[in-house]
Amino acid sequence: MSQANIASLGAVNSIGFIRLVCAALVVLGHSFVLGGFGEDPLLLLSKNQIAIGRVPVDIFFCLSGYLIAKSFESRKSLLAFAWARFLRVYPAYWVCIGITAFVLPWALGYNVSWSYFLRNFPLVIGGQAFIAELPLASAGGHDAINGSLWTLPWELKAYGLCALFGLLGGFTKRWPSVLAFAFLWLGFVIDIYSYPGLSTSPAVTSVWRLFTFFAVGMLFYQFRDDIHLTRKWLLVCGALLVAACVVGVFFPFSSGGVFYAVAPLPLAYVVFYAAKYLPFHRINSRNDISYGIYIYGTLILNVLVLMGLNDSWLSYIVVASVATWLMSWMSWHWIEKPSLRAKTWLG
Repeated sequence: MSQANIASLGAVNSIGFIRLVCAALVVLGHSFVLGGFGEDPLLLLSKNQIAIGRVPVDIFFCLSGYLIAKSFESRKSLLAFAWARFLRVYPAYWVCIGITAFVLPWALGYNVSWSYFLRNFPLVIGGQAFIAELPLASAGGHDAINGSLWTLPWELKAYGLCALFGLLGGFTKRWPSVLAFAFLWLGFVIDIYSYPGLSTSPAVTSVWRLFTFFAVGMLFYQFRDDIHLTRKWLLVCGALLVAACVVGVFFPFSSGGVFYAVAPLPLAYVVFYAAKYLPFHRINSRNDISYGIYIYGTLILNVLVLMGLNDSWLSYIVVASVATWLMSWMSWHWIEKPSLRAKTWLG
């Protein structure tokens, strides 16, 4: 196998496939607690350090950091960059919350919820996780009708910080990216160990975690010519991740503690190695349904519970997966893809 660096990813890579798998894993991970089948098995096995639906979010933010930094540098203006980001996120998101606020309650015989739609419409401020007109959303006791959406405002803020970073000249030299990542990683580690115990700590659901993984993606973009993707370093990084998780199981200082204190750099390396060498370049590359899966997955899991279709986990996850993939297919072909054609209006 010839040695390659991250810059050699080019247009032929498996990033689309990785995003698709991650989106599917988010749905799978949430199916246990939302369907009333107990906790995520990986969460229990690792003493709450990692979870089937948690690590994929880290991978999403890592890839976003790389791709958004690349997008910023390739756009002709800040306005063109902001326009492209708006088209990728908002149209499909607005349709999703519209379905949630109006179509879903009406179909189930409840009052529509203007408050849910209007409070979630801006995305970057405020927000409403539940619909009072509906009964408790999940069998697991969670009242958020679509729990996955909580990361989207932070992703948009990360886009804004990336643009600000670029406008201030952060991409012209390397040390600002190193400094930003080191600051966020240190803050994340401090946040982790500020909450001892095995229960899910605020650190695991905090902006420190999301921004740390976004920043490591930006860092890898900055050093894309110098980070070589070799099997030796893949094994080293994989071993570090496994060792950190094992140590955390036997010495559970806090939720996610040892794993997340170690994970950002080695996990990013594993992700970009997979993006380069996995032979799935055509899967989810031209028709990217991963965003649709992400924004509809937990919503559909909760809808099935409201309909009483969660008698067995296997039938529950199969029906949820089919419905989610169908919705994401329609979202891509009817909303996202047509919207993205407008990117060229501003360059």
